[in-house]
Amino acid sequence: MKNYKLLISLTSLIGASFAASTPQVEQHDIAKFSDILNYVNQHQTKQDPDQLCLIYDMDNTILSAEPNVGGDSWMAWNSKLSTDNPNKITNWNLSNDLHGFEGALRFFIKYYPTESDTLAIINQIKDTQQHPSIVMTARSYERYFAATENQLNENLMNFKTNPIGVSGTKNQPITLIPNSNFSAYKAYFNGVYYSADDNKGYEILYLIAQQRKLSRNSNLCKTTIFVDNSATNTQNVYQAFLNNKQGVNLIALHYTAYDNYLTPSAKTLAGWNIAESSSQEQNLFNLIQQLNP
Repeated sequence: MKNYKLLISLTSLIGASFAASTPQVEQHDIAKFSDILNYVNQHQTKQDPDQLCLIYDMDNTILSAEPNVGGDSWMAWNSKLSTDNPNKITNWNLSNDLHGFEGALRFFIKYYPTESDTLAIINQIKDTQQHPSIVMTARSYERYFAATENQLNENLMNFKTNPIGVSGTKNQPITLIPNSNFSAYKAYFNGVYYSADDNKGYEILYLIAQQRKLSRNSNLCKTTIFVDNSATNTQNVYQAFLNNKQGVNLIALHYTAYDNYLTPSAKTLAGWNIAESSSQEQNLFNLIQQLNP
């Protein structure tokens, strides 16, 4: 009988241990950026704020250029043109590197916060509530670093103040890692993770594992809130986190406020289709011709 009771106790203990280590993974839609605060306040850890981390997508999540040339929907449209009809793509002489062209273009165009309170909410979570916060963008480091830094700085978004673990900075070494198809480079610099189109879910888990080792903090980002305007990205992250071996809890939030830009409208198409079925506003069209005599 004693052995039987011992077996029951051990079985219960093992079951409880397994339940405790099983990650809690959730997925939700949010219509307003301020809805993020509801999830932060539910899961915040005041004594150990670094146990709750925030990871934001960039384009059409915290910053946007819609509906102008250079925005995400414009880029998606051009990417489709490059496959369907390369002769109609914006950068005729650079059509083999649309992302490189866009990286240069985006340095000059104006980006703005997605909502009037986006910056204040980011700063409240990151600096007041002290939860480590970073940007994770599908952009690659070598093509988009300058544009990304410029856009964040112009909008006073500083993710260097409280990043996850140790982010590369001017005083920290940076490691460039090829993406999965060796077409671009990933990097973590100034609180921005350039994932270069690799699966964001696996990239987040990799980042957390590396930063836990570097910081010797096994509870870093015990719960992670991921925010992205792309339903595909939020689904990919959700799937990657299911039963993850690190035991990281996830709240994946699909930010829907910019869903109307997923398909270019008649209005935006009218602005992009100017000359010879090309996708420039007239000023951009003229500039490209001047730069490519």
